[in-house]
Amino acid sequence: MVRKAGMISALLIGFFVMSAATPAQARWFSRDCESRTRKAEMSLHKAEAKHGEHSAQAEKKRQKLEQVREHCGRDHR
Repeated sequence: MVRKAGMISALLIGFFVMSAATPAQARWFSRDCESRTRKAEMSLHKAEAKHGEHSAQAEKKRQKLEQVREHCGRDHR
């Protein structure tokens, strides 16, 4: 009986530890995505200002921004 109670206690503790860690990980991921998206947007704006809106450099930065947005959207769901 004691062994069974110990096992149940361990499972409950494990459950509470895992459920507490998930929101912290989500907040970290959200901040990381915001930072990466902001950085890619600034890079695009700089390329557009320097080379023109329809330049090859701006198009490359636009594709990078889209990749970052897709990555964050897919992994954040």
